[in-house]
Amino acid sequence: MASIREIAKEAGVSPGTVSRVLNEDPSLSVATETRQRIIEIANARNYTKQKRLTRQIQIVTHASKEKEMIDPYYRELRLAIEKEVKHLNLTLKKTIRTNELTSIEQLKQVEKAGSVIVIGPFKQSVIQQLYTYNARLILINQIDAPSHIDAVSSDLYHSMEALLEELQNQGIEKVTYVGGETKIRDVGHAHDIVADARQRAYVNWCEKFNIHMDNYSSNWERQNGLEIGQHIAERETLPQIVITGNDVLAVGVLQGLQQAHIRVPQDVQLVSFNDSEITQYTAPMISSIRIPIEEFGRQAVRLAQDQMKGNRQVAIHMQLNTQLNYRESFLKAVSVDSE
Repeated sequence: MASIREIAKEAGVSPGTVSRVLNEDPSLSVATETRQRIIEIANARNYTKQKRLTRQIQIVTHASKEKEMIDPYYRELRLAIEKEVKHLNLTLKKTIRTNELTSIEQLKQVEKAGSVIVIGPFKQSVIQQLYTYNARLILINQIDAPSHIDAVSSDLYHSMEALLEELQNQGIEKVTYVGGETKIRDVGHAHDIVADARQRAYVNWCEKFNIHMDNYSSNWERQNGLEIGQHIAERETLPQIVITGNDVLAVGVLQGLQQAHIRVPQDVQLVSFNDSEITQYTAPMISSIRIPIEEFGRQAVRLAQDQMKGNRQVAIHMQLNTQLNYRESFLKAVSVDSE
C-alpha cells in the first residue's frame, strides 16, 4: 500500500494536498484534473485511508453508580482513572455498566472508543466479544487475562501467602479468615462463582502446615462483617488474629468485637486487604495490605494512550506489588538483638 508521500510525489503535488483530497476536505480549492489524478493514483496503488482514532477512553464495568459510591475499591479506581485521563489531556466516554445490559451484542458500543479499560473480572466470552469489537483493551484484575490483551493486576494469592508466612514467623497460628467468593461477571446479572485467591492461599496454608482451618464466608459487606465479629467474640477461644479480604469487612468485624468488649489488638489482632482510606478513620486504625488501586488506574490509562498512538505490536501484562501498611490493629514485630 502506497503512502501519502509516495502518492504526492507521483501526482506532483504536496503531501498536504493529497491528504486533504483523500479526506474530502470541503475547504480545499484544487483543480478538478488534479483531484482526479490524485484519486486515480491512490486507487491504482491500493491506498487505504487510515482510520483516525478518537482520544476518548471508555470504561466497561459491572459496578453500578451506587456500588461505585459505597465501595472504596471502585470509587478510588474511577478517581484514579479520571485523574490520569485529565493529566494526559484525554477524555472519557460514557461508562458502560454491564449489569444494565440485556445482551452481549450491546458491547458493540465500544467500537468507536480510542481504547477500552475493562474493570473485571469478567467471563472469557465477554472479554473475547469486547476484543472483537475493539482490540484496544486494557484489563484490570481479570482472572486468566489472555496473553494478547494488555492487563494490570496484583497477585493476591502471593500477598496472602507472604502475610501468613510473617504470622508464622511470629508464632501466630490461630488465624481466622473472613472473606467471600469471587464473582466472574457476564452481561446483566449473570455470573460464575470461583474461590477467591486469598481464601485459596489460606486453605492451602492450613493444609500444608496441618493448622486448624477457621474460615468465615461473607458477602463482602460491613454488616456481614459485624455479625461475624460478634460470633467470633462469643467463642470460648479467641483467634490470635483475624484476616479480612477487604477493609469494609474489617470495619464490620472490628465493630462486632468491640461491641462485645473484645480489645483490638490486645485480645485479637486484625489485618485486612486493600488499604483504602477507611482504615485510617477507625479506632484503632486498621493494618491493611495495600492493593495499588490508584496505580491500577494510572497505568491502565497510560497503556490506553500507548495503544492509541500505535507505538507497539505486543501486549503488556503488569503485575503491581502489594505492601502491608502497619497500623494499630496489627503491629510489626520488633526484633531484639541478643548481646
